[in-house]
Amino acid sequence: RTQYSVRRVKRGRVRQAAAAPHGMAAPQPLAAIWGTIGDHDVLVCVFKHLDIKDLGRVAPASPFFRPRADADVVWGPLWRQRVAGKLVVRSADPFYKGVDLQKEAVRCALRDSTRSWLTDVELMNLSWFFRFRPAAGQHWLSQDPYLRNQTPARAKFLPCGRMEFEGIEGLETARTEWSWATRGAKRRGPRGSFLRVSLDGAPVPSYVVTRHPNWGFVMQNCWGIFTSFPMEQKAADPHLEEGGLLDLTADQHGEVLRYRLSSMAPLLLPAAVASGSLACGPRASATDAIKVDI
Repeated sequence: RTQYSVRRVKRGRVRQAAAAPHGMAAPQPLAAIWGTIGDHDVLVCVFKHLDIKDLGRVAPASPFFRPRADADVVWGPLWRQRVAGKLVVRSADPFYKGVDLQKEAVRCALRDSTRSWLTDVELMNLSWFFRFRPAAGQHWLSQDPYLRNQTPARAKFLPCGRMEFEGIEGLETARTEWSWATRGAKRRGPRGSFLRVSLDGAPVPSYVVTRHPNWGFVMQNCWGIFTSFPMEQKAADPHLEEGGLLDLTADQHGEVLRYRLSSMAPLLLPAAVASGSLACGPRASATDAIKVDI
């Protein structure tokens, strides 16, 4: 009978037990059989159909699987499917910035897509759009161009801590300032998670930084929202409607009262002093200082 090649492994070395039958090619080393990694590699063709989690399970299964599971020809399509076209991508684009390992670029971008805090550079360099939420009241809603199906108002954060608005008259003429807050809406987070905006010296409820499915940033409180991308027409994006935003009314009730008290204080303080309703002493609270029905 025909005797075929039998491979035996002894002490980590591969030995040939018998020569190949006459007319057949000599057995090739295993690495030569697998060949170089390319688009036509059998395993690469299979791995291209796996998602990121499956690739993470396959790579450590074999020393022959890992280089093919980490190959750029496998992770390049994943970049185009999962990352390309998103608005805010922290890692460099491997197709234009010369990143050698596309796997790391994809993984870095996906990790950053869940980051819910901003840096100073991002806040000042991104283009911000603004609109009010229904809880802001009719006075502000009547000035909002977004609610009239017009171009949303624009906002710019300056390095000096000032803000500039364009599109809403009441905000254009007001003195607005920004700073980072350590907490807001009964939440805590790292620096850049909460934005404090002051309107004529009175701090409005803190803005909570969140992410949109397009990886853009959204800053929202109970009265309004900022987006780092142009807003679509009203009711066109369900993620920016009331059902897709955070319900912060109850969590920011105390901040709303503080803003109203701060904004009314310059007007009510002389009357409070004249009527004798101004509480004195080191233990007097702000609510005791000015008796007003909010």
